[in-house]
Amino acid sequence: MHTEITKIEPDDEQPRYYRPTIYDVARVAGVSTASVSRTLSGHDHVSSYVKERVREAIATTGYKPHLAARGLVKRRTWLLGIILPDISNPFFPELIKAIQYRAEQEGYGTLLSQVIGETRFENQLELLGNGRVDGIITVGLSVRQLDTGSVSEALPHLGEDIALVCLDRDSALPGSTLVAVDHRSSTRELVSYLVSSGHADILYIDGPEGLDLSMQRRLGYEDALRDAGIQVRDELILRGDLSEASGYGASNQAMDSGLKFTAVFAANDLMAIGAMSALRNAGLSIPQDVSVAGFDDITISAYVSPALTTVHQPVALMGAVAAEVAISDIERLHRLRTGKYLQRHAKNVDQIAEKVRNREDSGADGEIRDDMDLSGKQFGDIRNLRESILHGKRIDSQLQYALSSGDVYETYHDGRRILTFRGSLVIRDSTSGVATSGGIGSGVAAVGDGR
Repeated sequence: MHTEITKIEPDDEQPRYYRPTIYDVARVAGVSTASVSRTLSGHDHVSSYVKERVREAIATTGYKPHLAARGLVKRRTWLLGIILPDISNPFFPELIKAIQYRAEQEGYGTLLSQVIGETRFENQLELLGNGRVDGIITVGLSVRQLDTGSVSEALPHLGEDIALVCLDRDSALPGSTLVAVDHRSSTRELVSYLVSSGHADILYIDGPEGLDLSMQRRLGYEDALRDAGIQVRDELILRGDLSEASGYGASNQAMDSGLKFTAVFAANDLMAIGAMSALRNAGLSIPQDVSVAGFDDITISAYVSPALTTVHQPVALMGAVAAEVAISDIERLHRLRTGKYLQRHAKNVDQIAEKVRNREDSGADGEIRDDMDLSGKQFGDIRNLRESILHGKRIDSQLQYALSSGDVYETYHDGRRILTFRGSLVIRDSTSGVATSGGIGSGVAAVGDGR
């Protein structure tokens, strides 16, 4: 049915920046503001005729719902807060992009906050707390990097109804879910590949001390060497800080000290790229003189020369799952909250539900309200909230697919949910086999197999 709706014309005294309100929509549509509100809320008991008039009036007036006001009424903001360290690391933007894309699919926006310079993690928690967001995802923040005492003091500011997810590294927020790759087994696979290619003297550029990521990847490195009966040499393990500059500096340090090695494995791609630069500046060829490998499979790793062998993290899937878990927890917390509301306003919810199911005539609502001694608003709220509880939105489709396909496995530890993804080895031109005992520090270049 087509309806004629007159375009709203602001009067001469109305400011040009005037923002249309729900009253304007109701006036143009020729319906009550309550009908507009019910249409915007997706209420089932609105006729198609009214819905059409309201939709056309919204298009005509240019009305946009006020999300802050909506949040006050619904006790929801439809926002996810994302807290991360320095965004200059290209691995993090890829994760954030995946989070934002999945969140938008579910009708959620995102707020981004960085912990850099003098900024403190606990300050970001407080900033996003007090109802400003429905959930928080920490990206690349480790508990060992944080002042846990200050974080504990900041947690009460979040409120009890907020979903928490830790992505990539564990900031160990109570009640949070951890989403991360299996750093240890993935590193073990990559180093085992280097060993199978003939490399026994493998320089390892570690991440920052105290970082769980560093510890797990170092353990994977040591596991692979021990599996092959190769002694772990502490002098071949140098410290980096996950930046290109630290990979460059560690490689120069190793060469200046005369260390013997035929391959370099760095705890992330940025340090591996820095190492490649240092080796080339020293007049060495990659992989003919020394092989190089990294971890993360950031976009640039496929385009450096030669392309970098690395461990691929399923970034798009990990970010999507982090968003799904956060939103799923938000919906669950909302249903718990509405369940408490039901208990406060009706002693026998099942009795109401049974009457709603059995009475379809126009007068049924009034009879049920009278029976339960409820106002019209209370009755409507209870019926809608009950439906929300019974038919809660399920949005974890990608997670369920990943679990069923074996791309991720689920465990629980100390009451927290842990979703661990499998990394995959990506072999590129920066690595090759070793036919002799050559390499750095031996006076004889390593022989490549031309791969």
